[in-house]
Amino acid sequence: MKGMISQQNKDFGQLQEKFKKVNIVNDQVSSWAKRVYSKFGTLADTSQYPSLKKHPEDLIRCFEAMEEVTVNELT
Repeated sequence: MKGMISQQNKDFGQLQEKFKKVNIVNDQVSSWAKRVYSKFGTLADTSQYPSLKKHPEDLIRCFEAMEEVTVNELT
């Protein structure tokens, strides 16, 4: 019984450490994406890309807007 509790505590500690690292990476990627998104907003014509006028709430919309601008400008 004590062995199982000890193993579960060890596993829980490892999961907490992994969660902490994932949060750090998520914060770094989110910060980078917001900076790039802001640069896109200053460099691109916002009348052509209305999605750049407001700051997106989530990372997915941010990347979708950046994809739209990149694809259109490269074409």
